[in-house]
Parts: sequence; C-alpha cells; structure tokens
Amino acid sequence: MIFVRIEWLILVALTVTLAVGTAIEPMWWTSECQLGLLPTELISDWDDCTTSTYDFYGVGLLVPLALPVALCAIPILAPRRLVVWGVAAALVALIVFAFLLGDRPFPGEGLPLAFVGYCLPSVVIAILLAGFQRRLTETGLTT
Repeated sequence: MIFVRIEWLILVALTVTLAVGTAIEPMWWTSECQLGLLPTELISDWDDCTTSTYDFYGVGLLVPLALPVALCAIPILAPRRLVVWGVAAALVALIVFAFLLGDRPFPGEGLPLAFVGYCLPSVVIAILLAGFQRRLTETGLTT
C-alpha cells in the first residue's frame, strides 16, 4: 500500500501547487478584464483586474481550493479501491457542479470554468491512479 500512498501524496502536492497558483493569479482571467468591459457591477476598475484572485474573493476562495486537496488526501489514509474510486467520482462531481453554476453572477464570468481548469488535472490523475491501483493490487505491489 505504500506505493498507492506515495502516488496520492504526490497528487496532493500537485493539487496544492495548483491551488496556490490559482490563488495568487491576477484577476486577468475574467472575461470583463480580458475584454475591457469595465466597469461592471462586479468588477469596478482595472485595479480589480490586477489584484490576486485571493485578494479579490478573500477567505471564501479557500473552500473551493481546499476541497480537491482534501479529497486527494483521503486515499493516503485509506488506500482501498472503493475509497480511491469514490474520491475520483467526487472530484468529477465537483467539476459537474462547477458547470452547473456557470450561469450564476460571480465576479468574473469565467469563475466556474476557472475552477474546472484548476480541478481538471487532479481529476484526470485521480482517475488514472484509481485505475492503476487495481493493476498494482493484481500484481501484488500494494501489499
């Protein structure tokens, strides 16, 4: 099981890196800032475009950034096949949920899609790890 735990630990480190990168990224990713459609009711001026995403959204941004990290950490504690596939399914559900929130009035028209962009590498890798865990179990490398 040590190999499975190490793989998921690496995925947690990657997801944390993506979360930090997302938080410190300037708000230039929003449609309003890219197209120069300012001021809007949500983004008032160019200063909002140059501020970091964390500074713009505040502490509330930590919840959606921490969810994938926390989910990816679960298989480190319980590296069972059912748990691993449950985590992969939960990560896919987060992406589907973000798509469903796509028409909500967030500051930045692309916020739900930005979340999908943040989560997508972790989701793909989690699905691959879940698939490989079965193969590792069959070859005896997880015992």
